[in-house]
Amino acid sequence: MTRAISFTQRGNVTGARQNEDAVTFIDEKHIKAGIVVDGASSLSDTRIIDTPEYSTDAQAYSHKMNDLLGQAVLDKNQSLHNILKNSIKEMSTWIDNFGTTPDRAFEFPSASVALFRIVDDRLEGIALGDAPLVIVKNDGQSMVFSVDHDQENFAALDKELQKGLSIKETWQVIQPVIRRVRELMNSKQPGGYWIAAGDPSAADYAEMITLPIKDVKYVAAFSDGFYEAALGSGLFRDNIELMDSLAKGENPARIFQRIQGILADDPYGKIYPRLKAAADDGSVVFVSFAD
Repeated sequence: MTRAISFTQRGNVTGARQNEDAVTFIDEKHIKAGIVVDGASSLSDTRIIDTPEYSTDAQAYSHKMNDLLGQAVLDKNQSLHNILKNSIKEMSTWIDNFGTTPDRAFEFPSASVALFRIVDDRLEGIALGDAPLVIVKNDGQSMVFSVDHDQENFAALDKELQKGLSIKETWQVIQPVIRRVRELMNSKQPGGYWIAAGDPSAADYAEMITLPIKDVKYVAAFSDGFYEAALGSGLFRDNIELMDSLAKGENPARIFQRIQGILADDPYGKIYPRLKAAADDGSVVFVSFAD
């Protein structure tokens, strides 16, 4: 390991909303790990996790889940699949203790997870939801593990943007679509998708990989607010250019600042069509093995 970076920052939204991403980088003698948990903005009209420690349900879910994963990942005898499954189960028990377990799927706090672990001579990775786990191999091949579950949302977004609405205006118009898609969370129905939320079996649908360390040049866990925005805004041609930039020492805070600037000047989504008008929270944990 020649370079390691951990970064997270709240998006440039108005108001007092706190960062709903959570990150951890572990640099122990026998285990190294990177974790990004990207909380999904709640669609509930009331707080489900009613604690003053966190400003929103999404923030509470992502930070608590991040803590659980960070503790469990140190046990190299536990698979990443079991770690994720058990953590989702513990989160459900924790939420039940608040006595406000939601009845409808779109009200349940949730998060996407990207996690990698370096142990002995191997790299292990797991991704659930739309938080990308990105690997660049020494042979130049790049691998992205992430599931885009917003196709229907983006189809509705594009329809409204073509009418000349701003992204902020469009967000309000397509709320029924967004809620309908969220209802399909952790469902096998057409359009359904899997994410860290109430059902531990969602971990069974996570994408996983194990590679020899000798084959890996870079690995990174991102939130989509960093990765998708960095590529979608045109700031980088592809993920290899982005990973090369981080390896060469470009400050992720500077990259994110540039993303925020591009999006602030693009209220109608001409450059980067997206669901949120302002920059989303952005996070990355990156490790380079290149000499």
